[in-house]
Amino acid sequence: MTESYYAARACPLGHNDPGLLHQNASIPSFLIQEQGHLGEGCLKDPFVVKDGFIELPQGPGLDIELDKEALADKIGHDGPNAHSFHPEDGSAVD
Repeated sequence: MTESYYAARACPLGHNDPGLLHQNASIPSFLIQEQGHLGEGCLKDPFVVKDGFIELPQGPGLDIELDKEALADKIGHDGPNAHSFHPEDGSAVD
């Protein structure tokens, strides 16, 4: 949308989602990404800032690997989140 209106795209989200970083890197009208955490405590190889830029991983796909040990207390629970689905028909409500 920004490119069709000749507008620059800025992402003031305060976090660095790997998919969002790759998406922004491929958009000609991309201008700036607010820097939050770089994956410390989540990724085995956190993102690297070099000369004011975040270096994108160069491997296949998003080229990231979660640090399962660091995330052990945040993943793995029994069943779906009861608050995310309508109790009568199972449709998403969040």
